[in-house]
Amino acid sequence: MADAASFEKLEFAIKQVLNTESANFFELADMLALDPLTDFVGADLSRTDLSQGVLPQACFTETDLREANLSAMDLREADLSQAILRGADLSRTRLNRAYLIGVDLSQANLSKAHLGRTDLSAANLNQANLSRADLSAASLIGANLRGAVLKMAKLSRVKLIGADLSQAILSQANLSEVNLSQAILRQADLSNANLSNANLSGANLSRVNLSGANLSAANLSAANLSGANLSGAALNGANLSQVNLSSADLNNAILNGSILSQVVLNRAHLSRAVLGKASLSGVALSQADLSEADLSKANLRQAHLSEADLSEADLSEADLREARLGRANLSRINLSGANLGKANLSSANLSGAYLNGAVLSGAFLGRANLIGANLIGANLIGANLSGANLIGAVLSQANLIGADCSRADLSEAVLIEADMRETRLSQADLTGAVLIGAFLSRARLNRVNFSEAIVEQARFSNNAGLMESDKADLQERGAIFEEPPPSISDIPHFVKR
Repeated sequence: MADAASFEKLEFAIKQVLNTESANFFELADMLALDPLTDFVGADLSRTDLSQGVLPQACFTETDLREANLSAMDLREADLSQAILRGADLSRTRLNRAYLIGVDLSQANLSKAHLGRTDLSAANLNQANLSRADLSAASLIGANLRGAVLKMAKLSRVKLIGADLSQAILSQANLSEVNLSQAILRQADLSNANLSNANLSGANLSRVNLSGANLSAANLSAANLSGANLSGAALNGANLSQVNLSSADLNNAILNGSILSQVVLNRAHLSRAVLGKASLSGVALSQADLSEADLSKANLRQAHLSEADLSEADLSEADLREARLGRANLSRINLSGANLGKANLSSANLSGAYLNGAVLSGAFLGRANLIGANLIGANLIGANLSGANLIGAVLSQANLIGADCSRADLSEAVLIEADMRETRLSQADLTGAVLIGAFLSRARLNRVNFSEAIVEQARFSNNAGLMESDKADLQERGAIFEEPPPSISDIPHFVKR
């Protein structure tokens, strides 16, 4: 009897449903005496219209809700674990504190949805629309957000550790203080996003668009930013230690006070970037574009800058000791007061460079182009300038004691009161050079060309290689030959040593 009664009851319910004109899910559920909060676990509700339904704490575990209309619903604290919501419309739906672990939300519409404190760990949000959604304090640990749209979404305190955000659209998103460590953001759009104080350590950001983004005080240590677009980004105070920025675009970026130890910047674009006082010691910057960049007072000791473009950059008072600048473009660079002690500048282009007061002691400048360079008061003690082009360079009061200027072209150079004691000038060209008051005692002058040089009050003595005929000619033109030669301590100095 019980079975027959149940069958009759079911038959009656089916007839009611078939005869009704209502398409409302909740009215139909009521006809069938089904509780929408608990009686649809594992059910097939694909393409069903549940919009505006109020079902807080409902249980839809393993329910098939593909392409269902769940817009503007109240599903706060609902259990949707392992549910299928692919392509579903959840726009404006309240899902605060809902349980969505491992849920398939690929291609779902979650625009303006409320997901605060919701657990979406390991959820599939591939190509989902989360624009303007509120994800504050939500957990997206290990979630798949490839190609997802998160434009202008609220993401404060969200957990994105290990999440895959490849090709995701996060432009203008607020990710301040968000944990994105080890996250995958390849080719993602984070233009103009706020990532201040965010944790991006170890994240994969290759070819990401971070143009105009705020990354001040962010932790990017050991992140991969190769080929990334950081033009105009604010990175002041950011931790970029061990970051790969090879071929990245950092034009007009602000990097004041950022930590750049062991960062890789080979072939990076840093034109007009602000790096004042930045710590770049030992950093790889070979072939990088630093034209017009501000590197004043930066620490570039032992930095690798070979073939880099530093034209018109400001490196005043920078520390470039033992830096590698071979074949670098340093034309019209400002290196006034900079320390380039023992730096390698072989074949570098320093035409029109400002090196007044710079320290170049022990530096290697062989075959360097220094045409028209300003080296007033520079310290070139023991520097190697062999074969260098110094046509029209200004070296007044420069200290060239013990420097190697053999085969250098110093024609029309200005060397007023320059200290050239013990300088090697063998086969150097000093045609038309101005040597008024210069000190040349013990200088090696084998086959030096002094034609048309102005040598009034220039002091010579004990000069190896100087022919008697040349000596007589120089004396006739106002040069002073002192015998015996004075010691270095007896001669007044006009430059800082």
